[in-house]
Amino acid sequence: LVSYRIELFVLDRYRGLDDVGIYSIAMQAAEAMWLIAAAVANAVIAPAVHESDRGAARIVGRGSVRALLITAGVGALVALLAPFAIPVIFGEAFHGASRPLLLLLPGVVLYAPVTVLVVYLSVRRGRPELSLMVALAGMALTLGAAIVLIPDHGSAGAAVASTIGYAAGALLAWFFFVRLSRAHEHDPGHYERGPG
Repeated sequence: LVSYRIELFVLDRYRGLDDVGIYSIAMQAAEAMWLIAAAVANAVIAPAVHESDRGAARIVGRGSVRALLITAGVGALVALLAPFAIPVIFGEAFHGASRPLLLLLPGVVLYAPVTVLVVYLSVRRGRPELSLMVALAGMALTLGAAIVLIPDHGSAGAAVASTIGYAAGALLAWFFFVRLSRAHEHDPGHYERGPG
């Protein structure tokens, strides 16, 4: 949770609660799209546990790509509607949330598959420390970028910092997934079976 919110503390420190409030609207609107990936992750848990190792990797890989594509489609729609919808829903005082929302969308879309990938990393392969490493790496990059960007760019800088952290976390999660699935597939002593 801290890794998803670290930029708020920096934003509050440099720009105050008004910017935090505006950025929070953008962040909640963008991160709501992760509900799509969460639904995909729930759908793949049982098959990923009961399938062969190769089958589990295939199911999680396809589910992750599906989560990415659906979230990207919804993100494009949000990008089109947000500048008009935010002032109508939250009032003109929050009109400024549109820009950080647009800057958050690429990172939120790229990070969406992580929810599915951790099913393979943590549940199927029993490596929750890899999921933790993804979160910590994203947090560290977000914090570093936030310290650099927020003083001059406010909530827009916070959004860019988050997008950098989300993108880095997503790349690391994909790296772990590909490395584990390929290493397991090419292990000459390995035979296909479900866990347990």
